[in-house]
Amino acid sequence: MQQSTFPAARRYFDRHLIKANAFVHYRGQFQSAKVIDYSAGGLQLEGTFGLIKTDLIQIELISGIRVSGRVAWSLGAQTGIVFFEPLPTGHPALIELSRRPGPPLRVAVNLGE
Repeated sequence: MQQSTFPAARRYFDRHLIKANAFVHYRGQFQSAKVIDYSAGGLQLEGTFGLIKTDLIQIELISGIRVSGRVAWSLGAQTGIVFFEPLPTGHPALIELSRRPGPPLRVAVNLGE
């Protein structure tokens, strides 16, 4: 039986629904996308193409603030990104994204089996 490279974990973060333009930098190229929700642990992008699970990426917000992470999943034009570590409450990216109000949605993120 093959073991997962990620430990079994379930994390809870308050997710916030938004629509924010961003650039996705990956494998020496970039593309534009929309952030459709975010949390301290990651974000979901819409309008992406060609990203594969485990791609290392940087998300650049319109202000130029960048956050790094990896692709957790990709389905059609939507992609889930997990940050390498949860962002602290005062992180500039979270502050910028929080300026776009939206109802928090609590979801469970399973990072392994």
